[in-house]
Amino acid sequence: MRRAAHGPGRERDLAAQSAKSALAALLAWLVASWLFTDSLSLMAPWVAVVLVQSTVYRSLADGLRQTVAIVLGTALATGTALVLGDQLLTLVVVLPVALLVGNLDRFGEQGVTVATSTIFALAGGPVTPLVSAERVGAAAVGAALGIGVNALVRPPRYLRDAGAAVRDATDEVAGVLAELAAVFDEADWGDAPRVADRARRLPRWARATRAAWEWDRESLRLNVRRRATESVLPSDYTTEDVVHTVRQLVDNAEGLARVVEEAAARTADEPALPGWLRPTYARCLRDTGAAVDAYGRYVTGAGAEERRELTDAVARASASLERLTVRVVPSELPDVGAMEVVGPLLSDARRMVRALDAS
Repeated sequence: MRRAAHGPGRERDLAAQSAKSALAALLAWLVASWLFTDSLSLMAPWVAVVLVQSTVYRSLADGLRQTVAIVLGTALATGTALVLGDQLLTLVVVLPVALLVGNLDRFGEQGVTVATSTIFALAGGPVTPLVSAERVGAAAVGAALGIGVNALVRPPRYLRDAGAAVRDATDEVAGVLAELAAVFDEADWGDAPRVADRARRLPRWARATRAAWEWDRESLRLNVRRRATESVLPSDYTTEDVVHTVRQLVDNAEGLARVVEEAAARTADEPALPGWLRPTYARCLRDTGAAVDAYGRYVTGAGAEERRELTDAVARASASLERLTVRVVPSELPDVGAMEVVGPLLSDARRMVRALDAS
């Protein structure tokens, strides 16, 4: 709550969603209690709370699925109870069927509602068509109010999460490159496995970036705030551009770390990289890491200053790559093993710089 009060951010978004859920539940309870006499009008606030915890589009889609599931479960329980005349026996007969039906793909995550509505229908006193109809009506009231509050009261937009995912991914890539540069600077090959282990966790950051942007794209559907919060990306960027670039940076950084880890297994008599080449390569990695960091700040900030910083950082990385390329003379490498190390290191670094330059 302190962070939410301090300024905009994920904490304020979560606080707003919590307040909206409480508001929707309270309104649903009041309206259902006024319209219906059934003591289980709690169906209304329950449904309302569930439907506020999502995007506007998903709350509508889930609301429709949940309403159908509640109608089906309640009707199944009511009809069977009227035929059998015993609520316990009805539960024994109906519950397995309701759980099985709830696994149908069309219900999605709301499938379990078929079973829970069956239990509600049988657990709240005598089963009659009127009582069951009131419970379905209360659920419909909850769905309508949950969707309405979610759509009209500060409808959720997850752009901050998407921007944070990009920054997290680029920060991790830049961090791996900085640690690899330190390995070359100090010739501390024993540290290479640890850096490689960190690099192997990079793909999850790329996946998180794609998932965050997809979630944000969904949060724009049916969102009345769409025009006010369209995008923080630069005007010439698309989400696919950013996701693709982050994925490429992650893949190349992971490849670099893997080659360094394999090279570290070479003996002292067979150095992983000639001593005269290590400082130049370390400089190239540091400059590339700085360009990756500048890219993350630009695509999530889209400011003129961030653009200049990215342009300058990419220019320095390109210059470092050119110096490295000039220094790599195959005839001066000690053996074929060194060539097998230098080649992939050079090609992965070049791909990273080109990806940033093209962006």
